[in-house]
Amino acid sequence: MSNQRFEEHSFDLPGDVEETFRPAVSVPESSDGEAESAVDAEAPTVGRVVFEEDEFSSKPSSVDYILQQRIAEGGFAEIWEALQVPLGRVVAIKRLKVQGEKEGGRRIHLPSAHVHAMFRHEAIVAGHLEHPNILPVYDLAYDEEGRPMLVMKRVRGQLWSDLLREDFPHLSVEEFLGKHLPILLSVAQAVAYAHSQGVVHRDLKPAQVMIGAFGEVLLMDWGLAMAYPRRTSDPQAPPWLRDPRSPLNHPTNPAGTPAYMAPEQTIATPEKLGPWTDIYLLGAILYRLLTGTAPHPGKNGDETFEYARQGLVIPPQEAAPKGRRLPSGLTALAMRCLSYDPKDRPHSVGAFIEALQGCMSGAKNRQQAMTLVEGVAERLATSPRDYAVLAECINTLDRALQLYPDYQEAIELRTKALAAYARLALANRDLKLARVQAERLPAGSERETLLAHVVELEEMQRRQAEALERANRLVRDERDRAEQIIEFLLGHFHRSLRRVGRLELLRQLADELNNYFSHVSVEVETEQTRRNRMGAYQIIAQVFTEQGDKRLGLEMCQRAIALASHALELHPNDPYWMARKADCYDHISTIEYYQGKYDEARTHSEMALELRRRVLFVAFGDEAEANFARSLHKRGIIEWRCRNLDEALQLHVEAETILRRLTLKHSNNEDYESSLAAVLATLGNVYRDRGEVDTAIVVTREALALRERLMERDPADIPRRDELVWTRNNLALMHLVKGEYEEALQRFQENLPILRRRAHEDSSNVNALGDLAFALSLLGEILFLLGKIVEADPVLNEALVVTRTMLRRAPESVYAKISFARVASQLAELMAVYGSREHMERFTAEAVPVAKEAYEQAPSHPMAAKVFCRAKLLEAYLALQQGQEDQVSALCRVAAESAEGFHLPSEETDYLEATAERLLLEGRLTEAEPLLAELEKRRWVTPFLRKLANSRSAESTRSENDAMRN
Repeated sequence: MSNQRFEEHSFDLPGDVEETFRPAVSVPESSDGEAESAVDAEAPTVGRVVFEEDEFSSKPSSVDYILQQRIAEGGFAEIWEALQVPLGRVVAIKRLKVQGEKEGGRRIHLPSAHVHAMFRHEAIVAGHLEHPNILPVYDLAYDEEGRPMLVMKRVRGQLWSDLLREDFPHLSVEEFLGKHLPILLSVAQAVAYAHSQGVVHRDLKPAQVMIGAFGEVLLMDWGLAMAYPRRTSDPQAPPWLRDPRSPLNHPTNPAGTPAYMAPEQTIATPEKLGPWTDIYLLGAILYRLLTGTAPHPGKNGDETFEYARQGLVIPPQEAAPKGRRLPSGLTALAMRCLSYDPKDRPHSVGAFIEALQGCMSGAKNRQQAMTLVEGVAERLATSPRDYAVLAECINTLDRALQLYPDYQEAIELRTKALAAYARLALANRDLKLARVQAERLPAGSERETLLAHVVELEEMQRRQAEALERANRLVRDERDRAEQIIEFLLGHFHRSLRRVGRLELLRQLADELNNYFSHVSVEVETEQTRRNRMGAYQIIAQVFTEQGDKRLGLEMCQRAIALASHALELHPNDPYWMARKADCYDHISTIEYYQGKYDEARTHSEMALELRRRVLFVAFGDEAEANFARSLHKRGIIEWRCRNLDEALQLHVEAETILRRLTLKHSNNEDYESSLAAVLATLGNVYRDRGEVDTAIVVTREALALRERLMERDPADIPRRDELVWTRNNLALMHLVKGEYEEALQRFQENLPILRRRAHEDSSNVNALGDLAFALSLLGEILFLLGKIVEADPVLNEALVVTRTMLRRAPESVYAKISFARVASQLAELMAVYGSREHMERFTAEAVPVAKEAYEQAPSHPMAAKVFCRAKLLEAYLALQQGQEDQVSALCRVAAESAEGFHLPSEETDYLEATAERLLLEGRLTEAEPLLAELEKRRWVTPFLRKLANSRSAESTRSENDAMRN
């Protein structure tokens, strides 16, 4: 081909880069220099063809084909559904359009010799290639106008290219490849057969493949096919391959589809074409399956042709839609086939098929492994953690890793499941099982920590078993010393265990005491036995309550009250029994307080105070006064939570006065100092909620100093350590209210290691979990306020895990519900800032029902009102995103009503934030602006609120601009 002719082809490239570029078919010139006609004596007989409405349709005996309806149309030809009269079957007929007929604004001008040669060429090739995946050609005929026609099998279905466009956006990578790779395999097998017959297709692409209604895969359009190698002088070759005039032996170039073409198809001469060209095209189709696009991009035919000429291909993972993870084996195979140098491609189509089948087998294993892992992840997230569930999950993960050994997610999930199994066994004191599971963990995970814990508990169990055995032996051998032993357990031993935080041993002690006194007859017990029983009931109630079993705690308190009432019937106005009964009422009021039952808690607290007053009247003394102050403190806490701040202040000041006098009188009495520190810590909260933050900080610092001095005297005392941490948290919260975020951040970060260790050491202690969740939540909020979103994310996710555990262990606790709803709402706002609507909707959906339960359970609790208000505003935000304006208004009204529940001096900033957010959601920007300005001054504009404000401001600006244009 001359350079001039090459340039003509370059400028005549089709506008659609996936349309086949067909140069004129060349035929050998005769001796006089004129092209020989493609129609000769061996051409098939002209068949008579009519349309259904043709005048000849009444004479079927003289008609070979009746054209019924046009079913497709291309640049050069059209496809008709026709009836083959002699056989009475429906066929498809492809025929050339008449010369000069318009197609897309262009006119077709094809010399008849070229037309005939092209059609005869395609018919001969397809007619001699008999393969299940090659569309059969029945006949080559001519209509009455002399136009050639290819008579083919009529297939009802759709083009593969159309099916790809339908499936790609809607199926996952695994589903899409699982459906379409078998089709590519069938096409490759058809091409391999053609190569075995010496024919190269040269125009492979999805538009050349028909998918039948019953799953048939049929390769079509052999119009650009060529023979390889040339066999014109090979006597063994069939006549249709030996014919020197056949276009099979005289291919022209450039030719093909620009978006898919191999580099060697773009040059002027065909000498470099061969089977490797079809291998490139098969790789191009595989690229299309992986990325959704052909390998050669371009805005027009010329630009796409240039990409093909240079062999420029964007790596599949970069070309694929964002977030679509592609199998590495398939991407490597596609890029190997798309190599510029044919030597770097698979050496044959058979080699391509073998590689593709290997990838398909691996993909199937990966898909099976992913399905297994997804099921395990869902089950671990939703099912209760027990041995059967965890064992089944681990076995399933082992099967997944057998299918896909490098599956990192399966490896990580298996490690987590084994660790969870070991921790569960530790919690259940199944130490042998815990050791087995911990030893299965890989090095570098929790293996060493868990094994060390196993060793520690084994030693503890051994010592405990020895201690209990000695105790039982003493009970059996010396019944007369039983009361002394019980007194020791109730006194020094109980306090020592509590001091070092051995709560599990405390639980066992409580069980042993309960078991002991259940076998002691009430009728024959002495006064000392009765008092020991009372002490045991109180210890049992306290231990059960601290470990989240409030039902048993209440039950033991009721038993203790019944015992005290019976004793007071025997000894009316006995100060000991009145004091013990008051202790039980205080304990019950505390449980009810944590359950949000404030009215019941207030009633029982008043009953305790009345008994304390009677004790003071009967037996006035320092200890009676201290107990009275402690009951005042407990009642003050209830009034504080109910927002009766004046009454709470009065009760705390009265308790403070008593305890200050007692600490001055008894300078080394740690119980009085500890009680005074507790009163001062809560008093600081009261001042804070009254808006007197500076006074609150001063009082809380005094409480902190007292607790630090107590801690210095006994650094191993765990309850005091917990009180110290709680006081630090309170002080940090006050700095937060005052806008001193860095100071608050430092305080919370100092506490976190202690809180984490405490929660880990006693995961059954709901209070320990609550303190950790509180610190994490506020730490996440500070980081969020400071714009440190990436740092806030893991902190809040840790808080979510902790609060889920709280809810599971204490499902009726309003404190647990508030903690969970707060953290879930914070994460929803974080996801909104990230732009992850799906995750925001999930966290909001989790927060809303729990926040509602907390608010309904404790409507006077400001934190319950706050989390419910925040949850409703998040719902309103989502409704706004969906254009549900009526729903936004309704939700904002509910939020406004609940916001009044925390409209207090100490909560003023939170109230301003909620009000500003509500006004923005309602589109009331003018009213929201002064609130936002005030929040900016207080440095309390979260990224979520800022995003909402910017969004609503932009919408307002667009609306004003539209109004001005109109």
